[in-house]
Amino acid sequence: MANRDTFAFVQRMNASRKSHPSLCRSGFLRQDVRWYGVGPTVYMLYHSQGLAFYLNGILERDEDLYVMINAYRESFHLVIQEESATQWKRAIDRSLDYPEDLCESGAEVRMPIRTYLVQPRSVVVLVR
Repeated sequence: MANRDTFAFVQRMNASRKSHPSLCRSGFLRQDVRWYGVGPTVYMLYHSQGLAFYLNGILERDEDLYVMINAYRESFHLVIQEESATQWKRAIDRSLDYPEDLCESGAEVRMPIRTYLVQPRSVVVLVR
């Protein structure tokens, strides 16, 4: 089968999405989402290349999610802005090779640091 790796990733990503009801909700309350930039402030400028957001999962009986997006051609460190940063676990890092790029639920990698090096043009998802 052509593109076997892509097909396997899409299957795993779909399973990951279904395991997080927070991603499937029809609406979001303002207090459930917090937006960040490379630092604590979101830059809504045309040339902004980094973005992060926190999604509170409590209303959906889900884990909290912290998503970091790097649209720039170089890597940069993002500070995890949410408290208890040592409790975060890496679920997805699209810069890593298969199968480390997407962890199965319950097999996420604990993050002992408060910053994360987000590689060029990639997305990282943390859970807690």
